[in-house]
Amino acid sequence: MRAEEKAARLPAILTVPMIIFILPPLFIVLVGPAILRTIDTFARLSFA
Repeated sequence: MRAEEKAARLPAILTVPMIIFILPPLFIVLVGPAILRTIDTFARLSFA
């Protein structure tokens, strides 16, 4: 019974570490190339 109660609370406890440690690197990997490409495009436009 105690193990079931602990297992039921586990998702709520793991939410904060997931937000802190997993989501920022995920966003960097997914959005990073688009940001770099945008910076490169604007850099080329300013010199043209």
